[in-house]
Amino acid sequence: MNKQIEILRNTRKHLLSFINDLSTEELNEIPQGFNNNIIWNLAHLTATQ
Repeated sequence: MNKQIEILRNTRKHLLSFINDLSTEELNEIPQGFNNNIIWNLAHLTATQ
C-alpha cells in the first residue's frame, strides 16, 4: 500500500512541477485540439487517480 501512495504522491509532485510557473490565465487556456482548459485536465488526472 505504501508503494502505491508513493507513486501517487510522486505523480502529483511531477504534475505540480509542470504548472508551478503558469499564471491563472495560462492555466485557464484551452490548448488547440482540446476541449477543456489546462487546469481542468490536471484536476481530471488527479481525480482519476
